Amino acid sequence: MLTVINDPLVQHRLSLPRKIETRNGKFRRLVRETSLLLGSELLRDLPLEPLAIETPIEWMQAWMREKKLYFILRAAAGILEGILDLMPTAATKLKTVRARQTKFVYLLAAPEGAAVFESAHPDVPVYAKALDRQLGRHAYILPGLDDAGDRLVNVK
Repeated sequence: MLTVINDPLVQHRLSLPRKIETRNGKFRRLVRETSLLLGSELLRDLPLEPLAIETPIEWMQAWMREKKLYFILRAAAGILEGILDLMPTAATKLKTVRARQTKFVYLLAAPEGAAVFESAHPDVPVYAKALDRQLGRHAYILPGLDDAGDRLVNVK
């Protein structure tokens, strides 16, 4: 159930932080920007409910989100800010809250990790910006981003 977001803008934006010369400030900004694009895809089927609102000119029927949203995010430090830019009132919780619909989000996925997750949670759709080749030493995704968490805060 892995969905790779193949949008050209997402793929372009994802290529930039992969570069070894991309420093942490730019890396952080690029991850946030691609997370906004990823979030837009994740929320494509978000249920909306009608709501009467008053505009400066007249009343109208608008469409609003009424339900709570929960996100399960892998490498959350990198993508949470972008998702919350789209949905500032969303809560980050685990599947145990018994939400009606759950989606799992990877920054990048490797086939081995995606298979393990799918076997443990076959009912949960999985989204990633890219499906890379494999897991390597220390379970880093190859070609990947190195340690994205470290690159976000310039640990190395």
